[in-house]
Amino acid sequence: YDLCFSMFDYLTARPGMFQMRLFPSRITPGCLPSLAEQIDSVADLKNHRLIHESRICEDWTQWALHFGVSSIDPTEGDTYPNLDMATKAAVMGNGILMADLALCRDELAAGTLVLPFPDMICDAADGDFSVLCAEKRRSEPAISAFLAWIDEAAQAERHALQ
Repeated sequence: YDLCFSMFDYLTARPGMFQMRLFPSRITPGCLPSLAEQIDSVADLKNHRLIHESRICEDWTQWALHFGVSSIDPTEGDTYPNLDMATKAAVMGNGILMADLALCRDELAAGTLVLPFPDMICDAADGDFSVLCAEKRRSEPAISAFLAWIDEAAQAERHALQ
């Protein structure tokens, strides 16, 4: 491959790779506005179905650990094979998603998802969104041009997530 996108830190696992961090993966619970109206505190989450984007359930676990939330079992709930399907389930009212602020931007902007705890945002366990290539190919004109373009495009996302 010439380039790839990832959320994992490959630099420690694969020497000889160049990794450009584009923007952080920031997470917080997201749900339908009508569900958010039923949530007054973090403890109320136990009365709702949690939605997971994978069987690992690491986003809910990361968030609960980060904020010291012990009133929920972060592994309970429904599991979907990816964030897109999990987001669609949340938009349909099937529960509360651990929303990635960048990847759920459209739903948040449209108001189909809202954040019941907008001040409780943390970094996802996976790491930052990154683009990778072989270090030895980094200076090739096409790859260098793409890296410059994607870095500039990602600046707006970095700013929005701060």
